[in-house]
Amino acid sequence: IKELSARLVQARVDRISSEAHLDNWDRAQSLGRALELLLEMRDAPVLERMALRREELRREIAGLQPRLLERHPTLVALRDELASVEAQIGGELEGQADRLQIEYDGALRTEGSLAENVRDLEAQKATVDDALQRVRELARAATIEQRLYESSLGRLREIDEQRPYLSADA
Repeated sequence: IKELSARLVQARVDRISSEAHLDNWDRAQSLGRALELLLEMRDAPVLERMALRREELRREIAGLQPRLLERHPTLVALRDELASVEAQIGGELEGQADRLQIEYDGALRTEGSLAENVRDLEAQKATVDDALQRVRELARAATIEQRLYESSLGRLREIDEQRPYLSADA
C-alpha cells in the first residue's frame, strides 16, 4: 500500500503539472501568445523558422502595399505564402494543444486508477484485518476450551483414581 500510495502522490503531482501546462496554454492562446509559449516550452527550430518567415512576409507585404495594387501578382503570392505559413503554425499550435490535453487526460486517468487501486487495497486490508481479528478470537476461544477440557480430564482422572478408595469406604 505504501508503494502504491507513493505512486498515487506522484501521479497527482503529474496531473497537477499537466493541468497547469494546459491552463497556461489556454491563457496564452486567449492572449495571442501561444506561439511564444510553444517556442519557450520546446526546442522547435522549424517552428522558429516559420515564425521568422511569417514576420518577413508581413514586412514585405506592408512594404509593397503602398506601391502596388491589391491584386498585384507579387502581393497575391506573398499573401498566399503568408496564409500557408500561418496555417502551418496554426497546425503546430493545435497539435501542441492536443498533446497537452492528451497528457492531462492520461495523467487524470492514471491518478484515478491508482486512487481506485489504493481504495481497493485498503478495503482488502480491512477485510484481512477483520479476518485476523476473528482468527485471534477463535484461537483464544480454542485455548480456553482446551484448558477447560484438560482441566476436566484431569479432574476425571483424579476421580477415577479415587474410585477404588471410595468403594472400599462404602
